[in-house]
Amino acid sequence: MHPLRVVMIHEVTDEVLSKDLSNFDIITFDDGLYTQYLHHKHFALFNKPMYFFISPGIVANSVQSDEVIYCADAHIKAKECNFENYMTWDQIIELNLLYNIGGHSYSHPRVKKLPLRDQVKLCSEEVDKMFKSFKEHNINIDSFCFPYNEDSIGYRVKMKEFIFFGNERVPVESI
Repeated sequence: MHPLRVVMIHEVTDEVLSKDLSNFDIITFDDGLYTQYLHHKHFALFNKPMYFFISPGIVANSVQSDEVIYCADAHIKAKECNFENYMTWDQIIELNLLYNIGGHSYSHPRVKKLPLRDQVKLCSEEVDKMFKSFKEHNINIDSFCFPYNEDSIGYRVKMKEFIFFGNERVPVESI
């Protein structure tokens, strides 16, 4: 059996929409950008399992922008409490009825450069807040994607039974 081929999508641009993803086994989306929600039906046409990795601390309230923005730029705006480039909880709940919602930490921190003890502490706090938030929205998750694809023992210790996704995924831009 061949290893699963998994594609990773952040920004949904016209170029991404023109890609043939039929050779992949799984389609994943990181960070919950609103443009991923706008185009989810396009990707469903490939008839592959889809995972949307969400950080519950980075969710739009109501005002949204359908502007295609790079994920890094959306994160900068989010640090200023501007979440207009992300999905709302209603949209995430809708996608949960159709596809797989996975965890992506609570607030999407970088942890790899921290000392191991601090990594474990931060990851534990992030996972606890993430689970609480998903539970409040009646979403059960069984998969997790490391923020920035930085595999951390802190997340793995806390979530032993989960399906993990990381840097084994192929960025859609490289196709």
